[in-house]
Amino acid sequence: MSSDKRSIPSLDGLRGIAVMLVLVAHAAILANLQKVLHRHHGVFSRVLDFDAGDLGVSVFFVISGFLITTLLLKQSDSADKIQLKHFYLRRFFRIFPPYYFYLLIIGLLWSVHIVVMLKGAFLSAITYTSNYYPYTRSHPDTTGWLVGHTWSLSLEEQFYCFWPACLHFLGKKKSLIVGLVLLALAPISRVLTLHLFPSLIVDGQIYRMFHTRIDTIMAGCILALLANSPRGRRLLVQSATRWWSGVLAAVLLYLVLRGCIESRLFHLTVGLTLEAVLLAVLLFYCVENPTNLPGRILNHAALRHIGVISYSLYLWQQLFVGPLLLFHHHRILIPIFILLSAEFSYWVVERWSYVIRDRMLTNEKRG
Repeated sequence: MSSDKRSIPSLDGLRGIAVMLVLVAHAAILANLQKVLHRHHGVFSRVLDFDAGDLGVSVFFVISGFLITTLLLKQSDSADKIQLKHFYLRRFFRIFPPYYFYLLIIGLLWSVHIVVMLKGAFLSAITYTSNYYPYTRSHPDTTGWLVGHTWSLSLEEQFYCFWPACLHFLGKKKSLIVGLVLLALAPISRVLTLHLFPSLIVDGQIYRMFHTRIDTIMAGCILALLANSPRGRRLLVQSATRWWSGVLAAVLLYLVLRGCIESRLFHLTVGLTLEAVLLAVLLFYCVENPTNLPGRILNHAALRHIGVISYSLYLWQQLFVGPLLLFHHHRILIPIFILLSAEFSYWVVERWSYVIRDRMLTNEKRG
């Protein structure tokens, strides 16, 4: 893997935290914890009872928007243009091999009747359209659970089809305007979509579609565009280097996420967008301050490694946690199963695909 992939400090640590939030949300122990919390009223139940998984995915989205835009802008600044062919080649070998390897294993388990799967759910996962496939991911019959998490990967893939071309053809300034417009329109899109299709509120489907969740990724894109501008970067650095900016953002994010504002309408409209903006502020604060206490934690080798294998962790945890509980007789070993599967996927599938990718790019440059 080329060194520039890991050159931005704190990103891997943030990925590690994001995937651990997803793991906690999907673990059966969280369901039991929430049952206990619902029996008791008070500040502690309100503080702990929140959707950790969705927060983790939001962190992934903001990081993705920031990183992809940063890499595209770096390429544009060095070569005076964005090479879409190289971008998509890199994305192909980064995303597709681990993803379809996971789906292959799920398909094989399905074919020998170890797991049960909805044909439509599996087809939507294969085609990266599962964020628009309406099924209840948390239903106890588990017929869609094993590919339920692919909604976020589908949304990201749809983002890849749109945003690089936008930067390539419109340039930085116009793309910034596009990003701001999408950020502002997303709450309206959620409200209109829910008005037309009220059933989408069930199981949070309303928050999983490209046109209703794009603001979370756009927050990271806008951050990268501002950081690429001398004036924008100066303003961002001035705020990010002051400790109170990080504290303020953390407090506001805490209030929004932990249920202190208990309005579904608020979350549906400006709440989710505000969450994305605050996560972008925290992201930049962590990136610009890797030597302070939060930065040292995020850049610790163990947490960084979890971030490095987070893609494989995110893929494979679905097989071991949640309502399916395929290995419920060996629950104590489930974290080991998840880790071993992710490590195998990373070292054998991901790294192998990077080698092929780098060889193709090297041969192309020589040619």
